[in-house]
Amino acid sequence: MIYAGIDIGKAKHCIAAISATGAVRLKPVFIEQSPEGFEALAARLRRLGNASQVKIGMEASGHYWTHLYHFLNEAGWTVELFNPVLSSAQGRCHLRGRKTDKDDALAIAKTLRDGGYTPWALPPDEHNALKLLCRQRTFIVAELSNAKRRLSALRDMAFPELAGFFSDAHAKAPAALLREAPAAGEVPRCRCAGSLRSFRRTAGGAMAWRPHARCAPPPRKASPTAGTPANSPA
Repeated sequence: MIYAGIDIGKAKHCIAAISATGAVRLKPVFIEQSPEGFEALAARLRRLGNASQVKIGMEASGHYWTHLYHFLNEAGWTVELFNPVLSSAQGRCHLRGRKTDKDDALAIAKTLRDGGYTPWALPPDEHNALKLLCRQRTFIVAELSNAKRRLSALRDMAFPELAGFFSDAHAKAPAALLREAPAAGEVPRCRCAGSLRSFRRTAGGAMAWRPHARCAPPPRKASPTAGTPANSPA
């Protein structure tokens, strides 16, 4: 049996192979992360033996291994995945303290030969798709939360009273108010002030309009009485 170890990289992978006695059958060599590189790897594997004579091992770290794994699996080769950091004591003896990708490939081949590790079972495609969606959702939610915090900090610098007007300062109504009145003193003169007052509820309601003293409209001037000229003395 020939044992081939593949060290996974972003742009290229390193492969090395040893026999059951530990003799190096394929010195470490790099292949590109591309269809052409995969075909070159398959040609090297065929020179070592057929699919029943060659056993391949690679690290299931990151996501750069997936294309190569599916290529080899569909071609009929036996591929085992494992995490070298979490492998057994014998595997850790081989895989710790390595210096180069070439050393990594040989160490993976030796661990594959010696055993004592726990192979990683590839989950179904649906599981991987769901995991990816969950990770993306978590990332987006965190980004939105950070954006809200930054927006709140900027808003509080110019309009600190806004948080007291609405239960949710990020809703559509406060956004419309900010477009018309970027500061508290401009609220009485904005076009949406009357519409916002129509949202008034009972005291403590979710949309209660609670104008700050700085936002109170200026007192209206008394209109002249009927029949009295506007410029006549009182």
